[in-house]
Amino acid sequence: MKIETLLLLNIITPTRKLVEGKKVAEIVFPAARGEIGLLSGHLPFLGFLGIGHLHYKVEDQVFHTAIRNGFAEFHEDQLTVLAEEAALPNEIDPHTLREELVRIEHRLGTEVLDETAFAALSEERRWLSIQIDVSIAASY
Repeated sequence: MKIETLLLLNIITPTRKLVEGKKVAEIVFPAARGEIGLLSGHLPFLGFLGIGHLHYKVEDQVFHTAIRNGFAEFHEDQLTVLAEEAALPNEIDPHTLREELVRIEHRLGTEVLDETAFAALSEERRWLSIQIDVSIAASY
């Protein structure tokens, strides 16, 4: 019989704690340049978060969270995620987000934008898309 060592997960934003001290088997989260997967015994890690899909496994169930920028620290089998924003699947309205995504894509395609405005709209487009992806992933 295999005994699995669990990790502790904390997901915190400036306004709330989404997950606190959750025992999980594995975690995959969006780093600034790609995804990082963690299992028990992983080397310590401190790094930037990007916009993306964080998912973690508890027994045979996978849980999903949309993450928008921040920091992650992994030490002694505990991951603490400090995110600028985060959204759980039950908080996401894909229909409303798709409507907003269409508006942003229209602006990006038709308006003359300076570099700062273009970057802000592009990041917002990515954030909306990730939330929609998380909502879809959680429905399976």
